[in-house]
Amino acid sequence: MNTIKLLQVVTDLSFVGGDHVYVRKLMRYLTTAHPGRFEIHVAEVRDHGTGEDLGAYDELLALGVQVHSIKRDATRYLGFDLPRFLADVISENGIDIVHSHIFAADLAVAACRAGSRRFLEDLELEPAAADLAVLDLIIKSGITDLAEIYLDALPGRGPANPGFLPATPSFQWISTKHLGALKSICQEQDLERLFGGDRPLWDKGHDLNSFLQRFVSRQSDVVVTISAMANALWTGTARDVRYIPVACIGDLEWAAIENARQLAAPRRAVGTRYAFVGRLARKKNPLLLIEAFKEHLETFPDDELVVVGDGRLLRACKEAAEGTQRISFKGHVPPAEVIGLLAEVDAICLFSSEEGLPLVVQESMASSVPVLASRAGGIPDLVRHRESGFLVDEVSAEAIVETLAEFSGLDLMARQEMARAARRSIEAWISEEEAFESYVLAYHDLLRGRDVPDARTGF
Repeated sequence: MNTIKLLQVVTDLSFVGGDHVYVRKLMRYLTTAHPGRFEIHVAEVRDHGTGEDLGAYDELLALGVQVHSIKRDATRYLGFDLPRFLADVISENGIDIVHSHIFAADLAVAACRAGSRRFLEDLELEPAAADLAVLDLIIKSGITDLAEIYLDALPGRGPANPGFLPATPSFQWISTKHLGALKSICQEQDLERLFGGDRPLWDKGHDLNSFLQRFVSRQSDVVVTISAMANALWTGTARDVRYIPVACIGDLEWAAIENARQLAAPRRAVGTRYAFVGRLARKKNPLLLIEAFKEHLETFPDDELVVVGDGRLLRACKEAAEGTQRISFKGHVPPAEVIGLLAEVDAICLFSSEEGLPLVVQESMASSVPVLASRAGGIPDLVRHRESGFLVDEVSAEAIVETLAEFSGLDLMARQEMARAARRSIEAWISEEEAFESYVLAYHDLLRGRDVPDARTGF
């Protein structure tokens, strides 16, 4: 049996975003369910160990995963340092398959696969290249925190001779799209802040944002989408688009959920306890939720909101919550402890502007906790409005207040039925094993014709 050398590409593995947690679960599954079949490498393309979950590295070491990290000060304007870093990892380790999980990685993989000169030549042949100066303007504005990566791959900028990167020896490439939006470097609200009422520039920025994503994605061999919305957006942008929904509830999670339910204190008789669980980032709108919840307390003064997570907006969120004792902050909670917290709340709130298919939504529903959320990304794939939770079409303080009021006004029987419906939805969802085996099949298909049989699957 030939070993498949697989490289997973992420930003910083200690980061606690759902996509990073899911990649770690995937690597854990591959090493335990298919021992000896994969030699797994992971490349961090932005810093190293800057997040809250440093235990990720100990786990990877125990699994035998080899970690490669780009140097923090390595990136230079048009130096192609990120593609060079990936090219070195691929070549030195004889990587068969590169699996990218973020757009920054997609961009770098495309450049190192074709070689930077060919990549830039192909990009400049695109009709949209005439407006790349607008994309340059977006990047230099600082509204994206990955500016140095994107500057690394724009044509016609910087020194005349940046030092071109040759094409990297042959490898197969699979890209998972963890968001339900066809964008590359910024959110629409960023364009509003940058261009204001200049509609022509806003339109160009919006079009370029999706153009760059399509340009890069169609160069990959397989694109994996994780929600129905994402699948509809990406179909036609790549040669092979596969829908593999995120599934994070396996045997270990079910056991932890049952244990947490037994240990949880009885639910309070007065008031409703809500939780926000996630990174405190603009796209998740935690400040808007806090603003709406303070208004909600005027009608339901016994209700509570527990904010779980860390991020750039933590200080701003705490300042916004001043004046009330009904909003509390727990900071970062390790993923393994989130299930215990969910057993103590009545509903979770996730009114994001954009999402993939959040792990916390699945964990909540498996814990019989209804979800109050936006219709972002894959959330509507799981949550049924007024059955297993509540969904809002447009995220606004008014819509959040109305949704909170409707849930807080439910009687005990209605809440229990909603909780049971949430649980049934996850029980009927694709299992974690089925999702990860779909990735194994995709890896096999990429290497079809080579001698890579597997005793379990017969591949």
